[in-house]
Amino acid sequence: MIRRLLVFLLSLPLCAAAQDRAQELLQRMTAAFRALPAYEVRFEVPTGGDAVAGRFAVEGDSYYIALGDAEVFGTADVRYEVDGRRREVTVAPVEHTSQNLLSDPVHAFDFVSAQYAVSLAGEEGGRVRLRLQPHERREAAIVLTLEEATALPAAIRYEAGEEAVDILIRSVERLATPLKRFDRKAFADYEWIDFR
Repeated sequence: MIRRLLVFLLSLPLCAAAQDRAQELLQRMTAAFRALPAYEVRFEVPTGGDAVAGRFAVEGDSYYIALGDAEVFGTADVRYEVDGRRREVTVAPVEHTSQNLLSDPVHAFDFVSAQYAVSLAGEEGGRVRLRLQPHERREAAIVLTLEEATALPAAIRYEAGEEAVDILIRSVERLATPLKRFDRKAFADYEWIDFR
């Protein structure tokens, strides 16, 4: 009993140091994204032995996502999902509470510590894994893998119960071209579905 208590007490400073390091890395990542006025992220979503390549670009409160045949244009309040195969445009309000980069890339990497318990989940080959556990949804978690040198993301995993979605980040760069914006006239002959 005394031995277990001693082991526990000796581990406390290490836990606090790991917690501080996890918070520091998260703050560095958030600061790196905020320092970019406009940026583009290229990524892949593995799907059962294959991968779907995608990219998103962010400028201020606006964004553009391209994933497979789909395109998404977003502003501070409205999201336009364009399905070229079905020739449909779905209009919906932006989900500001989502940390999912496919739902709202503008806020995908703004992790507020009051919303998450952040812990160090592992390290390997210059990369550090952080586990972000939402205080309100215990069955869900985000596992964020960062390049230790830059604190930029290398992968992100969204867990919800038995389900998980992995996104592999291939690059994060300044946006070199103007952000692609939604042009209603380009989709005038599409079917429109409006959920606002």
